[in-house]
Amino acid sequence: MNLYRDPFGIVPIVEPVVSGMGYQFWGLDCQTGQRTAQVRVYIDREKGVTLDDCSQVSEQLSAVLDVEDPIHMPYTLEISSPGINRLLFSVDQMQDAVGSKVRIKTSWPVEGRRNFNGFLESVEEEHVRIRIQGDASFTVPLNAVRNVKLDVEMEFGDQS
Repeated sequence: MNLYRDPFGIVPIVEPVVSGMGYQFWGLDCQTGQRTAQVRVYIDREKGVTLDDCSQVSEQLSAVLDVEDPIHMPYTLEISSPGINRLLFSVDQMQDAVGSKVRIKTSWPVEGRRNFNGFLESVEEEHVRIRIQGDASFTVPLNAVRNVKLDVEMEFGDQS
């Protein structure tokens, strides 16, 4: 299961281009309006992603999308690193984050909530388990999950 927002069905076009350039395809998020769309492609690699990397992928991907023409409306293409507080798009990415602090948003209420902030306890085929304040744990069906985002807190030395 993937949490890509891909109304144009472009992941099969985008992923091989990104991978072929030596980057990891981290995810895709398309937002559509009435007249335009925003296509955001997240890339990663072991030594990190630079602005030049994003520029190179953007140039190559723009050319491929121009030829394939899968998006039948004006759009903006953005290439980005997933960042520290990254969105998690796949079960594998979520499994790698077990034990980490995350924020989960759901598309509909689960046990009366749509937002869960806590530690990811487990990821199964059909649900995730999150522990919030104290010992309260919730089982959230994967089909209810709208997005999952790492919630990394940075400390910057002595603040006194």
